[in-house]
Amino acid sequence: VNIPKDAFEAALNGAGLDACTSKAFADAFEWFATADYAVVTNNVEAILGRPARSFEDFAQEFAHAVNG
Repeated sequence: VNIPKDAFEAALNGAGLDACTSKAFADAFEWFATADYAVVTNNVEAILGRPARSFEDFAQEFAHAVNG
């Protein structure tokens, strides 16, 4: 759903958030909508010294923590 940034910010203000927080959320969601964050790097491997793992592998390993 494409919600205009100004409308989203106004809705957040109307829900009781202060203007600064509403603007920060609206800015963040505008950025997410651009999908300009999908850069692949080797940072995980460079920092941890091992290849990154998939989300599926992570979820399977930690499912017990969520499911009890």
